[in-house]
Amino acid sequence: MDVEEKQVLAQSVTEWLGLPPRLLRLLSAVHEAGHAIVAHTVDLKVTAAAVASFDTIGLGGDHISISIAAGQFVPAPDILAMRAAGFQASFMWLDGRGIDGNREPYLQALNTLAAGDLNWCTDFSRTVMGRSPMQQHTVPGAYAILSRRWRAVLSLAYALADRGEMTEAQLQPFLCCGPQQQVAAREAYLAWRGETAHLWTAVAA
Repeated sequence: MDVEEKQVLAQSVTEWLGLPPRLLRLLSAVHEAGHAIVAHTVDLKVTAAAVASFDTIGLGGDHISISIAAGQFVPAPDILAMRAAGFQASFMWLDGRGIDGNREPYLQALNTLAAGDLNWCTDFSRTVMGRSPMQQHTVPGAYAILSRRWRAVLSLAYALADRGEMTEAQLQPFLCCGPQQQVAAREAYLAWRGETAHLWTAVAA
């Protein structure tokens, strides 16, 4: 997809959502905050986050960065749940505003915004695990964390939308807030991972 095609698609997503620029940027930040909070909860090191969206959403530049130490093995569901968390956080945020993310054109907008994550999950499932795409199986894992750490997601999202970029040191107070909620989220996530252990036959380094 060339630059012009990306711009046309981003404009379509922006129109589908029908949100003012301030909320478009916040939605981008919620997406990235969802990734970051789930990553932190499953013990992945989040080193940076950024959002670039203003009056148009989906042009790129929105991301988080994680660091995996040499020799560190990350269970497959942890990686997949972290990837699914952006879509799920966006869905939850829209739901909080009375918007049904399962209804078109919102579902198409969310799927388009999360296309990179969804494609990554598909490739990972097929190449590493030798299975069909499994992102649908990991959404409950992401939800187990996000629903219990939603205040942390929103706090981080508002900060990220305001600053545009955040370093590891700037992220830490937001990632570590609400220790009781963090413990509850971790316990709920591990319970889900145990219940679905038959699905996870591989790990990601």
